[in-house]
Amino acid sequence: MNYQKLSVKRSQLNLEVAESRYSLGLVAKTDIYRAKLSLISAKSRAQNDNKNVKSLLRNLSDLGGGNVSFTKDQISNSIDQLFYSLPLDYVAVAMGNRGDVRALALDLKLANLSLYKAEKQLLPDIKFTAEVNKYLNGFENDTGSFQDDVNWNVGVSYQTGFNLDNEKNNYLKQKIAYRALLRQQKSTRRRVKDEIMNLADTIRLIQEQQLLSEERLTQATNAVDLAQLRYERGLSNNLDLMDAEDELQQVEVELIRQQANLTKNMINFAQAMGILSIEWLNNVYKSKPI
Repeated sequence: MNYQKLSVKRSQLNLEVAESRYSLGLVAKTDIYRAKLSLISAKSRAQNDNKNVKSLLRNLSDLGGGNVSFTKDQISNSIDQLFYSLPLDYVAVAMGNRGDVRALALDLKLANLSLYKAEKQLLPDIKFTAEVNKYLNGFENDTGSFQDDVNWNVGVSYQTGFNLDNEKNNYLKQKIAYRALLRQQKSTRRRVKDEIMNLADTIRLIQEQQLLSEERLTQATNAVDLAQLRYERGLSNNLDLMDAEDELQQVEVELIRQQANLTKNMINFAQAMGILSIEWLNNVYKSKPI
């Protein structure tokens, strides 16, 4: 529903009513002046609101990688589509899909491997050797059986360096790097979790604000109807009607902004979980069967 056009239409109707009632001598000319000012104000606000809404829609499209073109009429439907496309276990999904979390996990594995190699260089090199020679009638023979003379040779070699300063320094260096990555991983996981939880709280807050705005919309609509009725019956001038119209338009525009903001935060939510992609957006906004 185009709230701006409805607001301008209502203001135009109010001006016509004021002019009609003035021609009959029922109201003062100030009612016409107020109605004209209200119509001009409604048109001006409609232009500004259209500009702001278009900017919001472009931002939403850019946030989605330009793959989805949003319209004002689509925002309300997109909220339900987005909401039911978001996983419930969002923290676990983020830990498994976020590029920064996965990159740190890989770096940690590589650092652990380097630490293992550095530790191994500090250990002595021990080798075991075994050799069996078989003899038949005093001569070495590969085809003889073990019932013939057999010569067993078993050896152990032990090698280690007297100066392992370089190896020790390398081990300490790798240990420090590994522990630094561990701290970085914990910090990153906390940051990601906080980011996810804050976005989830923001989405819930906007949804609560929407409920209040919808209640305000009902009350503002009733106020306009009542003010219109009182004006038509000559019980009040159109000042009350203009104020009621202004309040109604503000609530209508606020609802559009909240819907756009909610859609933006839901896409940010998907991005924070690492699931935002062209394929995911196509699946969310795929055409519904008629």
